[in-house]
Amino acid sequence: MTYPNADQHSEECQRLVAPRAHKKSRKGCKTCKERKIKCDETHPLCVNCKIYFQGSKKTCEYNVDISSPGQVGTMAKDTGDIETDETVFSIFKSTQHARRRSAPSVPKFIDPELLDPFQTHPPTSENNADYLLKHYFSTCVFNMFPFYPAPGKNPQTEYYAPIIYSDEVLYHVTLQLSAIHLEKSHAKTDVRQSKRLMSECIRLLRERVQHSSDSGVAVSDQTISAVAGLAAIEHEKGNIRMVQMHIQGLKKMAEIRGGFNGLRKSNAMVANIVFCMFVAAVDEPFPIIDLVNGIENPQWYYEVLPRFDAFEYVDFEEYGVDVEFAACLRNIRLLAATYQTAEDCDSTQTYLSVLTFLCSTLQRILSLSPVLEQGSERYLIAEACRWTAALHVFSQWCGHQPDPILMVSKAQHDLKEALRPLMITGAANPVLLWLLSAGGVGAFGSPERTWFVGHLACMVGEMGISSWEDMRATLKRVIWHELQDEPTHRLLWGEIVERIDNLDT
Repeated sequence: MTYPNADQHSEECQRLVAPRAHKKSRKGCKTCKERKIKCDETHPLCVNCKIYFQGSKKTCEYNVDISSPGQVGTMAKDTGDIETDETVFSIFKSTQHARRRSAPSVPKFIDPELLDPFQTHPPTSENNADYLLKHYFSTCVFNMFPFYPAPGKNPQTEYYAPIIYSDEVLYHVTLQLSAIHLEKSHAKTDVRQSKRLMSECIRLLRERVQHSSDSGVAVSDQTISAVAGLAAIEHEKGNIRMVQMHIQGLKKMAEIRGGFNGLRKSNAMVANIVFCMFVAAVDEPFPIIDLVNGIENPQWYYEVLPRFDAFEYVDFEEYGVDVEFAACLRNIRLLAATYQTAEDCDSTQTYLSVLTFLCSTLQRILSLSPVLEQGSERYLIAEACRWTAALHVFSQWCGHQPDPILMVSKAQHDLKEALRPLMITGAANPVLLWLLSAGGVGAFGSPERTWFVGHLACMVGEMGISSWEDMRATLKRVIWHELQDEPTHRLLWGEIVERIDNLDT
């Protein structure tokens, strides 16, 4: 279409500035004022396609009637500033239904800095959608647990991004996650954009659940991911009641899909994200169906298993660990010794498989029923193994999103209660030493740290451990993650030595 009244607009601008040759009007020309756009009093501007009209008729690249007041808004600057004024908000309202009905158009003019230059994303009325999605993949994903993306090996980009672009609800939830992160990181007080996005997310989700003719859509990977994203947003805001509601909904949807293991067979990255949300929320137990509806071990598991034959690892069952819990601990041992960083994986697919194996193992050990009668020695050892595994893995993710700090706090207290009756003279062994050490490392910065250090100071004396080298060699026979454990356990050892010296004095 052609920009209307370009000649008249230019003449009006010239007339307006003619009496004041070197001074511009504070208000701008009447035409620009009516159209609610910034005016340089010389060149009419179509802000959608950035075409200036200087007396000649040019073609606008967008099929929008920009001649009507209220239909033109300022383009978002590529500096991260979010446009939230009332004019832009009115544009969102007026174009909301029209854009939703029409398929995304492919513009003739393509901004090379756009994340999605061909507009293949779902229809949206959000003016900053491209910037928000760019922020999500360039910043947010690097602060999400359970993984650190590596260059060229980012399973979230390869296996999760496609379903974001394929679903309107999940797309808007992702934009909302990005908006919340921006507000928090930039300490923004204007939250109108995130409120507007949240309203749109809830509306779209409600429509899907209530009016979808295909029951499978209501429990699809996309819908489940969207609900998990909403739970993560409420968790970030501290809205516990809403988190509980979303988690209960997630559990019902997952059970319909055959549990978390059913999700893993469909899209493992989706299952990992939902798993992390359950860990962060703490309150709702995992579906029981996953305890009987297991998944097969990946091929790389059998390839790396022979490497452990030459090393003298402890036999967990020999020290009273129940067989089911011992199997989970051996899986964690294998991962800790074999895959310490993303670079240890030969491809994104392997990296995703390793993450999924870790999540499924942790889910199993957190879900297993207590063994034998409550309060027996085998029961206490099993409970100690459960919460030590949680501390060993989740404590390193505190501060990431969704933050597992509540699970870490719960694990500290429950581990202490399980170990307390076992801390008797003469009971020292490598497994108990590892349980106390991992508990002490996971309790860094909390009062429980002192309790673990005190018992370790007694236990190393009983076991004849007198140096850091002896301590590390003993722990390596149980579970040892070199990059993660070396600095944290060395620091713990320093506190143990200090405690021993004080006791001797």
